[in-house]
Amino acid sequence: MTPTSTKQPTTDAPAEGAEQPLLVILDSHGIIFRSYYALRDILPPTRTQEPISAVYGYANSLLTVFKELGPTHVIAAWDASSDTFRKSKDERYKATRDATPDDLLPQFGRIRELLDAFRIPVVEKPGYEADDVLGTLAEQAHEQGVPVIIVTLDNDMIQLVQPGVNVYMYRPYQRDYIMYDVEEVRTRFGFEPVQMVEYKALVGDTSDNIPGVKGIGEKG
Repeated sequence: MTPTSTKQPTTDAPAEGAEQPLLVILDSHGIIFRSYYALRDILPPTRTQEPISAVYGYANSLLTVFKELGPTHVIAAWDASSDTFRKSKDERYKATRDATPDDLLPQFGRIRELLDAFRIPVVEKPGYEADDVLGTLAEQAHEQGVPVIIVTLDNDMIQLVQPGVNVYMYRPYQRDYIMYDVEEVRTRFGFEPVQMVEYKALVGDTSDNIPGVKGIGEKG
């Protein structure tokens, strides 16, 4: 099986015995940062003193995705820059996040080279986050009848879950992966996937520096 392809998915029914299409969309920066922090104190630099923790972790994550999910097509969603339309509307958005560590910065380029070697296209758009790219691509594929799995660490993406679009909550170097379909969202959260937006607006989100409504928070 060829794990990736740049061909446009179609709604044509596959021929008998043909491989069923499955598009996996990677939330790249989430995987990169989690890999970096999980491995930075474990993996030493190369002989030339090049840091590789995020590169190694991302590569291992790709292999895990290929093995566990068996996609026919893979796309890497990418954050183009930190200057987004959300930040222009509210300067507090993600304002509490630390700067990217110096030894992580050069690894982004290496990971782009890795994706190129795997023939995995990188999709990004200035002014928008990878989250926006993920949502757009997932909806476009869904409209064409192509099943989608979004690989992410961000439960904001649960709002995208619908029949034919699942979210694989992936944590590198942990084994508590969760595949969210509509029923799993209802079971774990008690509401419909699309209501995640209202939920986050009410309770807030400390990772994005969103305050929420005073007096309302997660139960328990």
